[in-house]
Amino acid sequence: INNSLLQTNQALDEVVEHLLKLQNETGVKLLWSTQNLFSHPRYMNGAFTNPDAHVFAYAASQVKKVCHTFSPSSFAFDSHNFPPSLLIL
Repeated sequence: INNSLLQTNQALDEVVEHLLKLQNETGVKLLWSTQNLFSHPRYMNGAFTNPDAHVFAYAASQVKKVCHTFSPSSFAFDSHNFPPSLLIL
């Protein structure tokens, strides 16, 4: 289990290069994206609803990195992890 955002991003970067290569070779693009923001112990009090600002920032960084890297057409939000005000943005 990665404990820091840097470690998480380094692990993701190892896979991303291969996935982007496959996208370029096949022309298939990512249609939708979602992140697992619930099974890691850091999210035991929620990801975007967590009272710890560091956990919120970690979750936001995780989502941003994937969306910037793959530019999905849509993003699947788990409504259990987001306050209603965020869902209507």
